[in-house]
Amino acid sequence: MINWRRDLRRAITVGILVWLFLTYFDDLVTFLKMFIAASPSTRAQIVSFIVILIVTGYIFCTLIKAMFSEVVDLIKHRLGSSDGTPCLRSSREIYAEIHKREGESTKDAVERLRPVWDEANSSKYAGSIKQTRRHEAAHVVVAWAQGGTVLSVDTHRRLDRDGHYEELIPLPHPGAAKVSWYRTQVYLAGLAQDVLDDCEAHGSGTDIDSALRAAVVLAATGWRPDGYTGPLNPSDLITHAIETNKQILTEHQNAIAAIETALTDKAELTGVEVHQILNNLNAPDLELAVEVDG
Repeated sequence: MINWRRDLRRAITVGILVWLFLTYFDDLVTFLKMFIAASPSTRAQIVSFIVILIVTGYIFCTLIKAMFSEVVDLIKHRLGSSDGTPCLRSSREIYAEIHKREGESTKDAVERLRPVWDEANSSKYAGSIKQTRRHEAAHVVVAWAQGGTVLSVDTHRRLDRDGHYEELIPLPHPGAAKVSWYRTQVYLAGLAQDVLDDCEAHGSGTDIDSALRAAVVLAATGWRPDGYTGPLNPSDLITHAIETNKQILTEHQNAIAAIETALTDKAELTGVEVHQILNNLNAPDLELAVEVDG
């Protein structure tokens, strides 16, 4: 598909450059002769000046372009589009424009639909620090429920995640297959808690990738988790792990609440602090999902 605007800009630019070259050709030749005859230090100064001039011109043109774009956008927002339809400034207004009633203005539709919009975009469904605490708490509770050892948990924001936890597999080592199942469940624990809380799983992307790798290893071993009779493929094993996690977490929401409260007071807990909190709960004994020999 031909981009006429882009091709026109290129043609105008090339035409201006050719015109400048032909107009000042003699001056360019004279300048080059002077440049060649100049001393090395003088040539270095000339090159430096040209580079500075080009960089300064580029920066200036970029700023002018940005300012011009902002002015154009502002004019469009103020005056509306060319066909007389008011320009929409936000997703909220676009939504209202689409769902407005007959004879209703966009402004009135925005106000009528405000409760629905605000509720859909509230922290109830979007990621929040409260949900980050509950998400990370779920990881450590499921690890603890399976006999693992929690080393730390925090809610510090990083480039690829909103929180972090560290844990060790149950010891003595239960075997490669059981470790893969243990890790699959721990990786997916935060997602399971997000589902229970009816929140969008903003922080589960890395967890799901890790769980998929663990589930592939588990399927390759041919080992079945206790009570599982479904197909031995990664997707079904992940579904079973999520459902198992939801059962564990539903039974131990007091543990989730306790870790969440502790992470509210301080953004990072040591493994000793986590186990003290969990072991002091007046909760029924947990059934370990991983059987440890000995």
